[in-house]
Amino acid sequence: MSIELQNVRGPLGIAPKRRSGSVRRTSTIDMTWSAGFGTQLRLEGRARDILTLDADVSPVLIATASAHVGVGDNRTIEDITVDPLRPGVERLIGSRGGGYLRAALDEFLPGERAKGSPLYLLLDDISGTSLIAGFAWSRWTRTGCTRRAPTWRTSA
Repeated sequence: MSIELQNVRGPLGIAPKRRSGSVRRTSTIDMTWSAGFGTQLRLEGRARDILTLDADVSPVLIATASAHVGVGDNRTIEDITVDPLRPGVERLIGSRGGGYLRAALDEFLPGERAKGSPLYLLLDDISGTSLIAGFAWSRWTRTGCTRRAPTWRTSA
């Protein structure tokens, strides 16, 4: 049996030193179909804000958030859990990623957009991630991404 793997490129070098008094937000959303394409899309997101008081000292964590969202047909939210908990988040079930999601976020989670919270970032990204997830899958083959041939191979 032959398994083709892609060479994953890592960072190009050491990250520059953080500037004193700066804040950085990082986020990630994994898009998976645990039961295979055509089943519920799972979005698993995490975000954090860190404050660098002094460039020579480790930054301070000032905010975190996570969102776990099940997306069905037509990019419709089927289930959702978030941390930190927000009253009204369950009312997003039935909302569709795209056109009117921001209006639903404003209605069911008032003030979240104005705060610019890490949670709002994750929930707002439901539209984009649910849109590109299908395209990403369409570019994938049994042996990997169709854009670039694997650069090395292992045999078993």
